[in-house]
Amino acid sequence: MKYVLITLACLLVVCHVDHIWAMETGRQYYDRYPLFHLDIGLDFKKAVVNGLAWFDLESGGKVSLDINGIEVLGVSLAGHDVGHMVQGMLTIGPVGNSGRVEIRFRKMFPESSGTGYGGADTGDFFTGDSAVLLDNWCPTFPGLARYELKVRVPAGVTAVSEADKVLVKGDGTTRSFSFVFPYPRPGISLVAGPYSISSTHYKGIEIATYFFKEDEGLAAGYLKKVRHYLDLYQGLLGQYPYRRFAVVENRAPTGYGMATFTLLGQQVARLPFIVDTSLGHEFLHSWFGNSVYVDMDQGNWCEGLTVYLADYRYEADKGKGVEYRHQILTNYQAYVHGENAMSLAEFRQGVDKASRAVGYGKGAMVFHMLESIIGTERFDSGLRAFIKEFMFRRASWSDIESVFSRVSGEKLSGFFDQWLHRRDVPGLEIKSARVRTLFSGKKETEIEILQTTEKPYDLSVPVVLKGAGDDERRIIRISKGSERIRLVSDKEPWEVVVDGAFDVMRGLHDEEYPPVLSRLLGAERRLFVVSGHDRGIYKGIAAILREKGFLYKRAEELDHRVLSNASLLVLGRPQGHMLRLFWPVESPEDGVVLKVLDNPFNHMQVVANLQASSAQELDMIIPRLFHYGKYSSLRFENGKVVAKSIKKTENGIRGRVAREPRGIAARDLTPMGRILDTVSGSKVIYVAEKHDRMGDHMAQFEAIKGLYDRGIPLSVGMEMFQRPFQGVIDQYMAGRINERQFLEKTEYFKRWGFNYRFYRPIVEFCKKNHIPLVALNLRSEISKQVAREGLASLSKEERGQLPKEIDLSNTAYRDRLQEIYDEHDAMAGLSNFNNFFEAQVCWDETMAQSISDFLKDHPDSHMVVIVGMGHVMYRYGIPDRVERRGIKAQSVIVNDPETALEPAMADYFMFSPEEEAPFVARLGVMLMPSKGHLVVKDVMPGSPAMQGGIKSGDILLAFDGQPVKDIYALKLDLFFKKKGQRARLKIKRIIRFAPDKILDLETGPFEPFSFGMSPGHHHMSR
Repeated sequence: MKYVLITLACLLVVCHVDHIWAMETGRQYYDRYPLFHLDIGLDFKKAVVNGLAWFDLESGGKVSLDINGIEVLGVSLAGHDVGHMVQGMLTIGPVGNSGRVEIRFRKMFPESSGTGYGGADTGDFFTGDSAVLLDNWCPTFPGLARYELKVRVPAGVTAVSEADKVLVKGDGTTRSFSFVFPYPRPGISLVAGPYSISSTHYKGIEIATYFFKEDEGLAAGYLKKVRHYLDLYQGLLGQYPYRRFAVVENRAPTGYGMATFTLLGQQVARLPFIVDTSLGHEFLHSWFGNSVYVDMDQGNWCEGLTVYLADYRYEADKGKGVEYRHQILTNYQAYVHGENAMSLAEFRQGVDKASRAVGYGKGAMVFHMLESIIGTERFDSGLRAFIKEFMFRRASWSDIESVFSRVSGEKLSGFFDQWLHRRDVPGLEIKSARVRTLFSGKKETEIEILQTTEKPYDLSVPVVLKGAGDDERRIIRISKGSERIRLVSDKEPWEVVVDGAFDVMRGLHDEEYPPVLSRLLGAERRLFVVSGHDRGIYKGIAAILREKGFLYKRAEELDHRVLSNASLLVLGRPQGHMLRLFWPVESPEDGVVLKVLDNPFNHMQVVANLQASSAQELDMIIPRLFHYGKYSSLRFENGKVVAKSIKKTENGIRGRVAREPRGIAARDLTPMGRILDTVSGSKVIYVAEKHDRMGDHMAQFEAIKGLYDRGIPLSVGMEMFQRPFQGVIDQYMAGRINERQFLEKTEYFKRWGFNYRFYRPIVEFCKKNHIPLVALNLRSEISKQVAREGLASLSKEERGQLPKEIDLSNTAYRDRLQEIYDEHDAMAGLSNFNNFFEAQVCWDETMAQSISDFLKDHPDSHMVVIVGMGHVMYRYGIPDRVERRGIKAQSVIVNDPETALEPAMADYFMFSPEEEAPFVARLGVMLMPSKGHLVVKDVMPGSPAMQGGIKSGDILLAFDGQPVKDIYALKLDLFFKKKGQRARLKIKRIIRFAPDKILDLETGPFEPFSFGMSPGHHHMSR
């Protein structure tokens, strides 16, 4: 049997006659099968196979042979014609006398354009000086049989077939190859070509390569890798079944696996990754498929098992097993639906994406789940027992069930029945999750899990309880449509994750389902439009899309109703209302760019945009484009992939755990002094705030003062100042510049904007007492750039201003930021959560690096960190990152978080009395920059500006005699205005149909006044 993807060869050197793995009992077993002799001549000029076949038939015997596509020239027994042919079958007998039946036959190959004779798509072909004969090239027995093959070819040509022994003879013009393969098999293959042969022996096995002269440099790498696979799989499965293995090249773009060799297309063999992927897959078929044969009546188990032990294992060994399983589930969901759904028992071979998603992908997952249930040791023992029992026999799914049930001691009939015979896969949901404290102090989490399939599965599902400290993992059994599971843990969880590593073959939730090309290609309803002016570029691919079942639409036909039940591909730069689907739009100067996104009208569908700089660039990649189904974005230049990515998604089905109500006796509230006594030994003390709450800032001041009074060598790190301005801060703290210069040069009002009087007491206390003040934050231009376009958009210089390590792996932190994003993204003008998340992490990592750098340079110092709550709660934002940098002694104090308190939020909670915000002078106007000036857009009723006579449309020229450069300079001027003072304003008033007027106005007095305006900065105060 051949197995598509890669493999074929046999060696030219004569082996010893002994078959060291064929026991005498095995010989007797093999003798039960008919022995079929073939004497073949290959005529390369005429593309013809001429052959004589013979076998012994006993008196009264009857045999039927498969001769489909073969010209039978004669059938004789003892000189008499016998046999008759019906619908591709040759039937011989019953015969009166025993004897030798001889069959003379011929196979002719018609000329096929581009591939020589026959054509690579047929499996059998001649092309110039080589031949590949895999199916229907000679008479064969319908079942298992033994074949002995002799082949005559011209000198300079080498023949290859399945064999444990090869005998070679030659007379200068013709070469004769005799192949001895004593084992029963379902068919026979033959390959021939002008090969350059390299070989070696390893652990009693002959390993060889058969490459064309131009590729003989590949031999050493292939020989080395086959030795690796021999070690790997003999260690796992037991003795390699044969005495040789070869890698054989051929001219056509094929990839097949047979007993004792693998057949690779020339272009395939040259790919550098093949030795690390497909070669091992085909070598593994030496056991599964090419020595333990597949009983197709119950479905093809072989491909799923080979994928699991080869392709999947190679990725798992690199730490990418979760990603590989995720890809299996993604492909299945993308391609298998509706009428193309099939069960594993119905799978025979991978003829398209959907059938491969079942037979290869779902099949591999079944073996993964089986190993998870019975354990790796018993699973490996089951593999070896299965091979030993069914070597050179046909085996079915029932046989696999029987062997693994016996080896594991478990009844597995229910497991195999549901996974082999059902066409659906489980759907899981978390309906609810809540926690309560037991009398023992432990936590009991009750989870209600739903199965959304009409008939529930019997499942073993991994569950993770996430909370403070290490995650707690469990395996739960569910078998009903709705089940309540109770799990007891030492610590309180705040999130439950079901199947976070994709260990169960199941449907993916929206949050787990990445927008990738396969989802477009596999959609039940696929649309495409051609957009932009260069429509001629896309003429070729448009025709291919129609062939693949895409429906063409005009752009004006697309509305939310059409898009809500289809996936869409836009060819060319999106125009008009389509822009909102892909913003920001990336157009290539050279090459081709493909981007796949979630369909905003139906998250189970996708939208994609493909843009090319020229028809030539597009034509180079069209043949390969549809093989990149796993990616969300692709960039090609000169026909080669230069960038590719998969959009990150959630791992697992996630549910928030509802907390039980909590309380504390008033007498148990701890005074600040006692808290400071406790935290004074910490290297870093975070005193978190809500930025616009005065009580929080008073508590921060008292904490700094209290620690200073205790004699702790202090420094104060502040989120409000950015690292590039540390020199300005140092100048102010040393008294070399005044406060106005300090605020102006740190660009405080531009970069932070909250009332500076919140922080002024802290800054002045530090200045007076020579306490170092440390700017912690990232330059805002960089954080804004990342928030808009992601980390990847930064220049090399900008990236150099970030810490080397940016850790994005904390999914719980990501979830909390998602909640903030969902509440505030419209206000903040952010369009992509991933970019927002990356920006916040850059912010956190920079502040953590600033803290770490300062404390390493000042090892005796302790740092009080003034920062928003969102950066420290649960230790997610900054503390964990500081600890990663080697500073473990930290304490987190959160000022009244205005939410249900959770023990994991912080080490201490402080409840500060509400205080009135410090006075800051305000004009009461809305201003808009225009042509280098500030234009009054609106005047608040009752404001100082209205009292001074300022009107909408006025242009603000000067404040107290000083030109107004921008809004930040105006804020600085207003900061130094005291309560009750006035200001002189110079304005230009535009008068219609009359000359403009320059007016000097007096405004004020400035008094406390609320305008209902926020500072307008996106921040992490909670």
